[in-house]
Amino acid sequence: MPYLDDEVVEACRNKHLMKEVFEKADIPTPKSKLFETIEQLKELIQTFEFPVIIKPVDFGGSGGVYLAHNEAECKEAYMKSQKVMAAYADSFKVSKNTFLIETFIDSNEEVSVEVLCGENFYEVITVTEKYLSPRPWFTEMGHLVPSHRYKDENIKKLAIQACKSLGINRGVAHIEIKIKDNNLYVIEAAARPGGDAIMDLVESSYSINPYQLHIEMYINNKLKPPFTFRPNSTSAIAFMKAQKGKIANINFPDISKDTEIKRISLLKNIGDIVSDPENWSSRDGLVQFGWPELPTTKIYKHINKANDLANKIFDSSDDYNE
Repeated sequence: MPYLDDEVVEACRNKHLMKEVFEKADIPTPKSKLFETIEQLKELIQTFEFPVIIKPVDFGGSGGVYLAHNEAECKEAYMKSQKVMAAYADSFKVSKNTFLIETFIDSNEEVSVEVLCGENFYEVITVTEKYLSPRPWFTEMGHLVPSHRYKDENIKKLAIQACKSLGINRGVAHIEIKIKDNNLYVIEAAARPGGDAIMDLVESSYSINPYQLHIEMYINNKLKPPFTFRPNSTSAIAFMKAQKGKIANINFPDISKDTEIKRISLLKNIGDIVSDPENWSSRDGLVQFGWPELPTTKIYKHINKANDLANKIFDSSDDYNE
């Protein structure tokens, strides 16, 4: 099967190389520097304004990503990020010793753009609205397709520009963009379909199979599929967070009359410990929704419903040791 060039794959996995590509292409992206030791971090701190982000150079799911407001918090964030990578790096075959310090874009407004990439064409499939956990964490606690910004030409053009700069010329790509004061910043890009069931949401909302499109572009990236990407409904997913503590009991409320709920899946069992929403591994369940109206503003009803369900489903006890 055809594949992306090695340098494209490397640039899409290594966030340091990715940032260098973006900067050369004049793509707005947060300032970012590479470091491997505490001594290097101390030197780099002098060249940044707080707050900053400390994160692994090659990982996902918000794993090891921490916000720091001063030098002491930078050191603490580095230590915590090291622990995350020590636990997961070997399993995911990524670097456990290389990290980034990055300027923090102080905004909760974030989208991902799902882009169909071919040899000589790029087309945005949709714009996904993202919902983040409370700071200091950056876990994605929900997604909604399409975002009320799905027709925003500036967002779509920037996502395509990012794909072109990295050389992604086949498959479905996933571009994450932050919005602050009407300015756009590319945070990261991935030469793969988006995770967290975003492709399921696209299929529900657009009545197309994005994985089929992804495969078709790998088989033949010179032939543009004859699709018109137009949403016919709204689909959303929200991840449940129970109250911190040990799960003492699980109760399922009657949701049969709520036609907007499409499925519920629990990720925790009785006896499990509920922690802070630090990364993908600290989610306690998920709820998928769907409704016919397309959004015109940012909405939170899927997030609010998931929070309400979490409180009804999970009984937590604070009689535990963290």
